[in-house]
Amino acid sequence: MIIHNNETESAIDNNKSITSNNINHIKNNNDKWKICTINVRGINDPSKLYILNDWIQHQNFDFTFLTETKLSKHNTPKFNLENTSLTAFYESSITHTLGQGVAIIMKNEWARHVEEINKLEGRLLHLVLKFKGKKTLHLICCYGPASKQISTNPTRQKLTKYIEKIIIKNESIIVAGDFNEDCILYNNNTSKCPITTNIINHGLINTHDISLFPNTRTFTWQANNIFRTLDYIFIDPTLVTQYTPLT
Repeated sequence: MIIHNNETESAIDNNKSITSNNINHIKNNNDKWKICTINVRGINDPSKLYILNDWIQHQNFDFTFLTETKLSKHNTPKFNLENTSLTAFYESSITHTLGQGVAIIMKNEWARHVEEINKLEGRLLHLVLKFKGKKTLHLICCYGPASKQISTNPTRQKLTKYIEKIIIKNESIIVAGDFNEDCILYNNNTSKCPITTNIINHGLINTHDISLFPNTRTFTWQANNIFRTLDYIFIDPTLVTQYTPLT
């Protein structure tokens, strides 16, 4: 399995261009999967969606985790624009579109293994893939609330508890997305980073942890001279020995 951990706020900028990336690898048996997480800052524009579609194909991603799609339940697009090689799974809020929306795009050869889909309030998408040999893989795409106001606490608590329930099943799991928490800056402080800290406390490995992976790129978000790590791919310990970061 290959993991590509990418997110910059300019990853798909207002000119609809794709910019810098950061690549990491995992190999699982004879399969190699390439995985990306990216905050798209909305994909309502058809031309932007076409560019994203082409970029995913060019990068040959097996799984692409999208956050902040800004899609509504009523305008979720078909992702198979020029080909039928990709399948999209979306989750969007019913009540509002801004600052929400997640999706997982994958090659059709993996989509046929999806046997269960769970969703939460435009913030979380959980896919359960079943493979021969009774092997199970959980893919979770998460978009944490950007606001630190008390009103967002219930959403954070739901996300935290839901992810916790999946982690304790002791099955292969990858959790990726924009958590809007810099657990590296705040040293896994529970009050400031409740979602990511909970994930780490349950034994998942942060692929942005430079103490484990010295060559990884730490920052995923930049505004002027402010740098933050808000986007992560977490993997369970059984995948760590198969993981090699690429820059």
